[in-house]
Amino acid sequence: MIEPQPERKTKPFAERLSGIGRTSRLVLIIGIFAIVFIGLYIIGAQQEPQQAELRLNIATLQRGLSTGTQVEPRDKLQAQIRQTEAENEAARAIFPTPDQLTEIMDKLLKLARDYDLDVTGTTAVLVQKKLNIGAIEVPYDVFTVQLSLQGMVPNFQNFLLALGDVLPTAQVNQINFTVPIEDDEPDMATIGLDVYCLKDT
Repeated sequence: MIEPQPERKTKPFAERLSGIGRTSRLVLIIGIFAIVFIGLYIIGAQQEPQQAELRLNIATLQRGLSTGTQVEPRDKLQAQIRQTEAENEAARAIFPTPDQLTEIMDKLLKLARDYDLDVTGTTAVLVQKKLNIGAIEVPYDVFTVQLSLQGMVPNFQNFLLALGDVLPTAQVNQINFTVPIEDDEPDMATIGLDVYCLKDT
């Protein structure tokens, strides 16, 4: 005959906690709070992009409602299309093409001369990249240009300020100035530029 086994009495959680040391209890409590905090942080981080997308959708819908649902006349739509195409062409005209490296370097050398800077060295490397705009993939090239210049520091500053007018698609990515100890020696600078180009399509 099988004898029934006596029931095990399980201690409540609070009593089991009293059996461990203070440090262990502190570590356990901190661990529980850390797990809860990390979980809440991850959930909050996942909600941000969705909230931003919903805000954008709401703003778009509000704009649509505020303008009304009236149908635009055909002539007006065609005029808007022509205006958009003209703006697109004007924007494309700003970008040099990859075969215009000589013109780009000529502009940079002329700009340096205009501000009394001596060019002691130049390098240019062409890197090909692609930009995704929605479902459209736009190819473009970037000339990474490095200029070594000599002159006075204020002239370097004026050169950099005028750069945006001469090459609107140029972006400065590096500047190193060397000011000599001797007064009669010129200041030196190494300037790195990224000149964004547009491929012919």
